[in-house]
Amino acid sequence: MVDYDPKYFDSRWARRERAQKLDWETQEGPIGDTIFLLRRRGRRFDNSAIFVLILLLAVIGSGIGYYLARPLLENENRIERRVHEERREAELAEKDALEKQFLNLRKDIASQIGAFWFVIQSGTGAPLIDIDLTPDGAGVAVGPVGTIVTRASPNAPWVVADSGTREDFNETALTPDGAGAAVGWHVTIVTRAAPDAPWVVAESGAEEFLFGIALTPDGAGAAVGLNGTIVTRAAPDAPWVVAESGTQEPLYAIALTPDGASVAVGDSGTIVTRAAPDAPWVVAESGREEDLYAIALTPDGVGVVVGLNGTIVTRAAPDAPWVIADSGTEEELNAIALTPDGASVAVGDNGTIVTRAAPDAPWVVAESGTEEHLREIALTPDGAGVAAGRNGTIVTRAAPDAPWVVAESGTEEHLGDIALTPDGAGIAVGSGGTIMAPLPDLGVEAAAQVDPAALRQYLDDLRKQHPDYRENPVHTQRLAALNNAYITVAADLKDATDKIAEADTGVLSRKEQLREFREFLAECRAAPARPKGKDTTPMAASGSEEVKACAEAYTSAIVDVRSKKWWELLAETAPQALLLVFLLATLGGLYRYNLKMAGFYYARADALAINREPVMPRRFEELATTLAADKVDFRNAKTPMDTVVDLSKKAMRKMPGG
Repeated sequence: MVDYDPKYFDSRWARRERAQKLDWETQEGPIGDTIFLLRRRGRRFDNSAIFVLILLLAVIGSGIGYYLARPLLENENRIERRVHEERREAELAEKDALEKQFLNLRKDIASQIGAFWFVIQSGTGAPLIDIDLTPDGAGVAVGPVGTIVTRASPNAPWVVADSGTREDFNETALTPDGAGAAVGWHVTIVTRAAPDAPWVVAESGAEEFLFGIALTPDGAGAAVGLNGTIVTRAAPDAPWVVAESGTQEPLYAIALTPDGASVAVGDSGTIVTRAAPDAPWVVAESGREEDLYAIALTPDGVGVVVGLNGTIVTRAAPDAPWVIADSGTEEELNAIALTPDGASVAVGDNGTIVTRAAPDAPWVVAESGTEEHLREIALTPDGAGVAAGRNGTIVTRAAPDAPWVVAESGTEEHLGDIALTPDGAGIAVGSGGTIMAPLPDLGVEAAAQVDPAALRQYLDDLRKQHPDYRENPVHTQRLAALNNAYITVAADLKDATDKIAEADTGVLSRKEQLREFREFLAECRAAPARPKGKDTTPMAASGSEEVKACAEAYTSAIVDVRSKKWWELLAETAPQALLLVFLLATLGGLYRYNLKMAGFYYARADALAINREPVMPRRFEELATTLAADKVDFRNAKTPMDTVVDLSKKAMRKMPGG
C-alpha cells in the first residue's frame, strides 16, 4: 500500500480553497476568510435544499402514480381484458365447431375400420379403482379419498358425487335398479337407495378394512375384508351385521347368486361359503395354499376361483366339492368372469388369458396379443368379452370362438377395472380419473365429452398406421384441414387467454402470478397418507381434491380483494394518503428551512464583500437587511408533528384544571 504525505492533502485543500476564493472574487485577509466561510455554509444549505427538493418531487410523483396513474392503468387493463374476452369467446365457439367436426369424422372412421376406445371426461383426477354398471347402462366408479363418480344413463355425463367420506374405496356394486354400495379402508361402507338418492355412510359394525362387496338383485349384500371379516345385510334397508367367517385370513373377493348363496376367497387358499342368506358361513377345502384373488358364480351356483401361480379351483354345483383345475399357466391370475351357461375367461400377468368353453371343458391358454398385465375381465351373456390392464391395454373378442384383439385405447394410463352391459357396451376405469368407452357405444351427449386433443392425436395415428384409412382421400383431406384449423384456433385461444391474464394483473406479470400461486399451493396442499393393504399398484392417490380446494381458496381470496366495498378501500388507502401528506409537509418545511438558511449566509457574505474594510456595523446591518429576505423567520420550520404537539398543549390548557 502506498503512503502519502499529509502535507499533500493539506496543499490540495489549500489549492481548492484558493480556487473557490478566486471564483467568488473574495479578498485576502480576515474579512475575506469570513466571506468565504459564510458563502461555503450558504452553499451547503443550498445543496441540502436541492436534495430535499428532489425527495419532495419523488414523493409527489409517487402520489400521482398511485392515486392517478394506477386507476387509469387498471381501467385500460379492464378495457383490454374485455376485448380479449370477446375474442376468446369467438375462438371457443370456433373450437367447439371444430370438435364436432372431429367427432363426425371419428364416426366415419369407426364405421370403416371398427370400434376404438377413447377417454371420456370423468370430472376427477383421482385414480378410479372399480366400476359397476346396471343392465341399462347407469354406472358408478370409485377410488381413493372418497371419490365416487356416477352417470344416470349411457348418454349422460359422468358426475362427481358426494360420498360423505374421505376414506379410500376398493369396490362398488349395484343392483339392477341402480341402488348401490361401496366399501373401503377403515371399515367404510357407503350406500344409496336409488340412482338419484344421496350416498350415506353406513355403520358396518366391523373393525377391519373391507376389500370386496356383492349385492343380490333385491339388495341383500355381503362385504369381506381383513382377518376374515364378513359383514352382511338381509335387505336394502336392513343394518349391516358382522358374521362369523370361521377364518382369520384376509378375504379379498366375494360373489353372490341371485338367491343369496355366497362364496368368499382370500389368502392361503381360503374359501368360505354359505348355502343361503340365513345359513352359517363354512370354510371349504380348496386343495391349494396359494392366495386366491377373484371368484365368479353363475346364477345356479357353478363357481370358479383364481389366484397365484395360475391357480384355478372350480365347483360344478353349490353342493359339489371344489376341485383344482389345470390352467396351463404359472402366471398370476387376477380376475375371472363367467357367462350364465358356465363358459369362463380368466386373465392375469404378462397378457395371460385362459378360457374354457363350458363347465366340463378343459382350460386353454389363449393368445392375447399383449404382454401387459391384465387386471380385469368382463363378459356379456353371449360370451363377447373385454379385458383391461396396465398402460391403457384393452383386448377384446367379438364372440366365444373369436380371437382376442388388442384395441386402440388412446391412453397410457393403467386401467384397473372394466364393466359391460348385457348388450356389450363397455366402460373401463383407471389411474388419473380415466374413464374409457368405445365411441360407437356413446350417445350424442356423452360423445361431446371425448377429449379432442386425444382424438386429434389418435386420428393422426390412424392416418399413419391403418392402410384402409390411409387410402381414403376424403378422410385424409378432412383430417389435414381440421388439424390445421384446430392448431390455429388453439394458438389464438391460448394467446387470448394469456392476454386476459396479463391485462388482469395490473401490477404482477403472468410469471409472478404463477409463482405466487405455486407458493400458496405449496403451503396449502397436504397429500393424504394411504394405509397399506390390498395391492392397488396401478393406482396412486393424486390429492387432486386437495389441489382443487386450495385453488378455490386462492381464487376466492382474489375475488374478495377485487370486490371490496368503498369504505373498505377507503380504510386501506386513507393511511397511505395521510402518510403522503405527512411526508410532503415535512419535506416542504425542510426545503424552506434550508433555502432560508442559504439566503441568510449568502446575504451576510455579500454585505461584507460590499462593505469592505474597515467594517462599519451600522452600514453592515443596513446592507445585510437589504440583501436578506424581509421579515424572514430564521427558526426551524414547523413539522406536522410540531403542529400536533402545539394543538395538544392548547387543548390541555383549556381543560378544567389544566
